[in-house]
Amino acid sequence: MNDQITYVSIIIPMHNASQTLEICLRSVQQQSFQNLEVLLVDDGSSDNTLEIARHLIHKDERFVLLSLPHNLGPGAARNLALSQAKGEFVFFMDADDHLPQDAIETLVRFAKKHHLDFVSAPHIQDRGMQGQHLKDGKITEDTIFTQENLLSYIHNYTRLPYVYTAFVHCWGKLYRNELIQQHSLRFDESLTQMEDVHFNFHILSCCHQVGYQFQPTYYHHIAEQSTSLSTKMGQEDQPALKMERALSSLRDFAQEIDPQQEKLSRQQLHHLYISMVVISILRLCREFIKTPSWQFYSRIQYWVSSEQVRQQRADYMPQVGESRLLGWCLRHGFTPGVFIIGILRILKLH
Repeated sequence: MNDQITYVSIIIPMHNASQTLEICLRSVQQQSFQNLEVLLVDDGSSDNTLEIARHLIHKDERFVLLSLPHNLGPGAARNLALSQAKGEFVFFMDADDHLPQDAIETLVRFAKKHHLDFVSAPHIQDRGMQGQHLKDGKITEDTIFTQENLLSYIHNYTRLPYVYTAFVHCWGKLYRNELIQQHSLRFDESLTQMEDVHFNFHILSCCHQVGYQFQPTYYHHIAEQSTSLSTKMGQEDQPALKMERALSSLRDFAQEIDPQQEKLSRQQLHHLYISMVVISILRLCREFIKTPSWQFYSRIQYWVSSEQVRQQRADYMPQVGESRLLGWCLRHGFTPGVFIIGILRILKLH
């Protein structure tokens, strides 16, 4: 591949990443594709993240170090970098993850070959002592999406959002920068959860061609004692309202691509919302088991009684392997039942 005319802007937010940053940045420096602009954004770190970054990128002119005045979140960090990104493509990465050596080359080659605006790919989920697992989003071959099969995939996502994950995260994907800048696409900085989903469906609405490249190109690390936002889903302020806002871009995308609601009906979007609520509740139950505290029960009670849940819970239809009893309790606003069944689900007793 002639990579002399293509540059990729890699954007990496950093917040207290001193324990993982070296592996992350070394994997970027060792990429077989060398035409990189790497934008590191320190998001108000209180450890020695900045010092480690400066040491690692010393004399590597491809790296640019940016800083936010204080901790504003990954969305704000990515937005700062997007305002300066000059590459033909943009690639997001988290500071505790790393790349196989040919990751960027593989994605760029696929994008250039098929004239793609957005490339997704499988990733390896690394859980340390618990092992590594391939996450392919239920796609098992190279795919160039037509409008019909993209719509079908999103339909499946609304049914099982934790299985059909090809468009959930922003990391590990290749985006055409021209589209991002032309449509002024940015992350919603008011969101502390699912800002990736919100961003991805906005950009999908602008894409002419979307593809999935089946070679894993990303290692996503999940620490056993993680304090990341993804593990704290549902514990932030006004989570029900924020989740509705995060999914609003999917609603807009559905109205544009499926105006007759043949595959993305209002009821299916309601089901998706409640499915995400159930995931949040189960995470709260897991945290309760680790550290018993009634604050977790209070958060579950908030979810069950929130206006957003009450308006949409009637359209929730548990899928195979999901708890119908938990769904019944949620639909009837019965918090003790939701809590007990959630605990039993985490303990694998129900």
